[in-house]
Amino acid sequence: MWSPEPPDLRSRLLKIAILSDIHGNFEALKSVWADIEKNDVDNIVCLGDMIGYGPEPEAVVSFIIEKGIISIVGNHELGLLDDTRLIDMSEDASASILITRKLISNDALSYIKQLPRRYILNDMLFVHGMPPDSATTYLNWLDDGEIVSRMNTVEQRMVFVGHTHRPICYSFDKIDLDVIFLQEGIIQLSRDTNYIVNVGSGRECGPRTGHDHLCKQHGCLHDSLCAVLSADAHR
Repeated sequence: MWSPEPPDLRSRLLKIAILSDIHGNFEALKSVWADIEKNDVDNIVCLGDMIGYGPEPEAVVSFIIEKGIISIVGNHELGLLDDTRLIDMSEDASASILITRKLISNDALSYIKQLPRRYILNDMLFVHGMPPDSATTYLNWLDDGEIVSRMNTVEQRMVFVGHTHRPICYSFDKIDLDVIFLQEGIIQLSRDTNYIVNVGSGRECGPRTGHDHLCKQHGCLHDSLCAVLSADAHR
């Protein structure tokens, strides 16, 4: 079910496609996948919340497994596995989890049960909520001091998160915390600065927006000397 651990490719740019919060929307996932295939990536990472809200959780999870996409657990997967997690979720979210349980196979459930809370590749950390390994903490609920504190808990220079469905980037140069609003295009990153990047949602749908639209798909180009963040917007 898992692709082999990729080699350490520090000698060249490592191009990674990162997606998050697909939420059972298989049509949106296929659209994002079509873009990924055009970009000749070295690896793909899914930051969790493959399920919940959308009508096709089984198709989404099966696709993730079939394509060997490296994945971590999101809060919706945790809610699927543990009733006590539903207490901290919204009424809409918890209701969607109960429906999802009727739509998902035992094979998909077994896959979800073994998902890790985080994934590390070179100097990059991938986690659903916030570092070091939270699937439930929202980046946009934290003040600047709390964000810096979380960034200081890990050794990796680049942290990628999802969960909020709102793409944004924070940079921290050991003195100042700054915000970079992600827009379509290329963003040059400094090798002397730490970053936490919220990649947004592969499919923003349901009660968060009141309508359906394909929101964001982001990729990262990265090596040990420099980094470039590429954001592609789809409407």
